[in-house]
Amino acid sequence: MPLPPLPYADTALEPAISAHTLSFHHAKHHQANVDKMNAAIDGTELDGKPMSDVIAAARGSNQGLLTMPRKVGITLSIGIHLARMAAHHQAN
Repeated sequence: MPLPPLPYADTALEPAISAHTLSFHHAKHHQANVDKMNAAIDGTELDGKPMSDVIAAARGSNQGLLTMPRKVGITLSIGIHLARMAAHHQAN
């Protein structure tokens, strides 16, 4: 599963967060979480499924799959929060 692009411009949170910092964080940290989740589900019935399916299947699982989808879910939640901040910042 690929890393979704940021839903806003890298400059949307400036001056609080620089475009360089935001793009670096997304490209390195978020990509690492997605890569780890992909490795965890490689060759399983979850391989190739949408992220929402992987997270739903991992709930209550004792197979060690919960950690990576949760981290990716948190990463995406942060992305949504930052998108809302960017929209608010641009509106004001």
